[in-house]
Amino acid sequence: MITGATAQKWVNNAWVNDIKYTFYYSANNFNGVKENGLTSTNIFPNPTSGIVTIAANQALETIHVFDVSGKLVHSQTNITKQNNVEIDLSALNNGIYFIHAQTENGEVSKSKVVVSK
Repeated sequence: MITGATAQKWVNNAWVNDIKYTFYYSANNFNGVKENGLTSTNIFPNPTSGIVTIAANQALETIHVFDVSGKLVHSQTNITKQNNVEIDLSALNNGIYFIHAQTENGEVSKSKVVVSK
């Protein structure tokens, strides 16, 4: 996250821009390793030309797929407490996508998948 603020102050009989920036870097974990308690998520096949299986050690509730710009391109909600869920990504263009799988108690796993046709 990068944040910035612009303010003006009066210096030597003139308004001067006083710009302050705060930089934060957070390396997101997109490889299925534990995040917020969800201990294991496996996406296969990867790369894929269409159907992928998301296998988790806990029952999943929602799955969201984002493109590299952060746009939501696929969403699946109210999954009936399944640990293995198949989603169809065949309508997506070739590229890298990020899958956010969430359990019913809010734990999230983030994984990367490559679509290649």
